[in-house]
Amino acid sequence: MKRRESDPIVLSRVPGEEWSPAGRMQLAMLIQAAAEIEFQAVGDDSAATRRIVVVTRDPFGGYVLQFAFDHAGGRTITTKTSARSAPLAVADLLAYIVSLRVLGRIFGDETPTLMFDPNGTPELTEGKVGLLTLSGTICEVDISRMELRRHGGRLAQSHATFRANQLRRDGETIKVIRLAQLQLGKPAIFVLEPLGDPWMTVVTTRMTTNVLLILKLPSPSNPADR
Repeated sequence: MKRRESDPIVLSRVPGEEWSPAGRMQLAMLIQAAAEIEFQAVGDDSAATRRIVVVTRDPFGGYVLQFAFDHAGGRTITTKTSARSAPLAVADLLAYIVSLRVLGRIFGDETPTLMFDPNGTPELTEGKVGLLTLSGTICEVDISRMELRRHGGRLAQSHATFRANQLRRDGETIKVIRLAQLQLGKPAIFVLEPLGDPWMTVVTTRMTTNVLLILKLPSPSNPADR
C-alpha cells in the first residue's frame, strides 16, 4: 500500500513533552512553530539505539540540525548542518530518519544493521559497509577487497530526499588504494585508482561530506555473512 503524505513517518516532540506521530505534510509547520524540536524514526531502530534529529532556529531565520544517536549512555551528536528554510530542513532530517528502508533496497539488504558505538566508530578492518553522507552520497565500501561503489546519481536521486551530484564512474566498482578516513560525523576520504588520464594521474583522492550513517552489509568476502 502506498504511503499517504498524512501518514505518520516520524515521531516528534518539543523537549520535555511526549513523543507524537507526524506525517510528511506536518514537518515544515512543526519546525517553523517551535524554537527547538526533536524527531526520531518510527519502528526502524532497535530499542537500544535511536536516530535523533534536533532542529533549532538560528538568529538569521534559518535552522540548525544536529544529527545524533540516543542510547543507554545518553545522547551522542555525530554532526550538524544548517538549512536556509524549513523545506530544506525537512529534506535533511528525512534523509537521516527514514532512510534505512530506502538504503536497504539500494544495497540489496532489506534489514541493514546500523553501526554505532557511543565510545567511537568501531574499527573497520574487514567486510562490507554502506554509507550515507550529509550531501546524500550513498556508497558501498568492501573493506576486505578494498573496493568502492558510489550510488551517486540515478539510484540516489530516485528518492526525493537524496540529491547528491553525479561523479565519474558512479555505479561502477573502483579500486581503493587506501582508506584514509571512515568515521561517523567526519568526511570519508578515499585514495583511489587513477580515474583520469593514466599518463597524467597517479591516484585520485575523493572526500565526501560528513558521514551520517554506516551500515553493515552482507558480503561474500566475509565468511560470517555467507
